[in-house]
This record gives sequence, structure tokens and C-alpha cells, in this order.
Amino acid sequence: MLRVEGELDTTRADLRDREVKLAQARDRTSELEAKLADFEDQILRAYQKLRNDDKIVDKAKRALAVALTLLDDRARPRRRPQPEHSCPPQRARPTRGS
Repeated sequence: MLRVEGELDTTRADLRDREVKLAQARDRTSELEAKLADFEDQILRAYQKLRNDDKIVDKAKRALAVALTLLDDRARPRRRPQPEHSCPPQRARPTRGS
């Protein structure tokens, strides 16, 4: 009978140890789930920032394309059609701010 009681005490002690370990594992799981949720939020914010940055880059590319087009147009000399009758060339009028 003493032997059975000893085994019962040992089994109870093992059970208590396992319950403690289980509680610790549950706590650790909760901590990890909270960290996971934080990381998911960080990833979502980073993705949204990348998408926003892509939109900004696209707008900048379009603006640069327009600017380059304007610069190209200004760099090309414009030819004026020659009048059919001969007249002396007219002097250019000064523009505002000149």
C-alpha cells in the first residue's frame, strides 16, 4: 500500500509539473501571437507605404516626361514660314520682363 501511495504522489507531482509547463506554454503562445499580430501590422503598413511610394514615383515620372517634352520643344529652333513676297524682316518685339 505504501508503494502505491508513493507512486500516486509521484504521479501527482508529475501532473503538477506538466500543468505548470502547459501554463507556461500557453503564456508563451499568447506572447508569440501578440508579436505575430504586431508584425502583421508592420508588414501591412510597409506594403501600403510601398504602394504609396510607387504612386509618387509614377507621378514624378509623368512630370519628368512632360518637362523633358517641354525642354525638347524649346531646344528645337522653330522655322517661320518665309513670306511669298519680299519684305524687309521685321524686328522682334521685346517681351514682357525683358
